[in-house]
Amino acid sequence: SEAIVTKRILFALILLCPAISASPYPKVSRYALDISFVPTSGTLKGMAGVYFDKKETIDNKVTFFLHGELRIDSILQAGRTASFEESQVLYPYDYSLIADKVDVKLDSTLSRDPLRIYYGGYFSPSKVRSPSDYMRIDSSGVLLRAYGYSLWFPVFLESGAPSYLTTFKPVILRIPSQYQIVFCGKYLVDTVE
Repeated sequence: SEAIVTKRILFALILLCPAISASPYPKVSRYALDISFVPTSGTLKGMAGVYFDKKETIDNKVTFFLHGELRIDSILQAGRTASFEESQVLYPYDYSLIADKVDVKLDSTLSRDPLRIYYGGYFSPSKVRSPSDYMRIDSSGVLLRAYGYSLWFPVFLESGAPSYLTTFKPVILRIPSQYQIVFCGKYLVDTVE
């Protein structure tokens, strides 16, 4: 009958609606990083340019995570300041188990535009479980890994979510001249300022 067909169609439309809404964790196609490390004080200060995958549906809010001791200075989108809120959450995929969760309110007309995230702070050394797990910024050097270990740049993934390949271009790491940088990628140039 016509009434039964209408109910079935309406039920199918209701089931499809959640799949249409955008995730607050859009896929990042490329990061542009400019990070200064100060081993003597155990700190970093950085800027992350975040470029979202063109296939992503982006709403007016995105969420990312940083190491729990880091704080956001500012976030820009198309040269305009974006508002954001920070909170501390449990995040087992960072050695400290705590992450700074950052909810960013986007201008809906600019949601496809990249973000420039300015942030900084301290890294308390991790407790040693094994040499490969020892995350730190201290006078002996800087040892930081990415998702699953130390969130030293914004990660748009919930803890434990499957990771994916992305591009890092360019990556500028600033360290005192007596240290040597080891970063996975294609080496371009080394300068002393």
